Amino acid sequence: MPDILKLRHWSYKQQGLGKQGTDPLQTLKNIIAIYSWHPSAALSLHARLHSFSEEGFYKLETQKTALRMPAMRLSVHMLPKETAAYIFAATVPLPATPYGKKDTRSLAGKFHQSIIRNGAH
Repeated sequence: MPDILKLRHWSYKQQGLGKQGTDPLQTLKNIIAIYSWHPSAALSLHARLHSFSEEGFYKLETQKTALRMPAMRLSVHMLPKETAAYIFAATVPLPATPYGKKDTRSLAGKFHQSIIRNGAH
């Protein structure tokens, strides 16, 4: 039987909990993404940052260093801009036509192809 206290300690540390982080963006990069429904994103970062400010949180979006996009389970997550294209491409399937072919002509199809080709902007 595993030592449950060691397992908890390891899990706690792996998730970056306990206010270990010092920079909101770097903390977000370390954990890949956070569920983004308000107030969940702010609370999730608050639990991971040594010093948390509302201003620092909003800078992630206003400076466009973090984006809110469909990700895991197609739920909206906040994720670093530089990895957003990879997460989006791995998560959201390209829309299909009624005939089952990949739709690259619709607005959604063009957006998806643009994200894959150019990354998130």
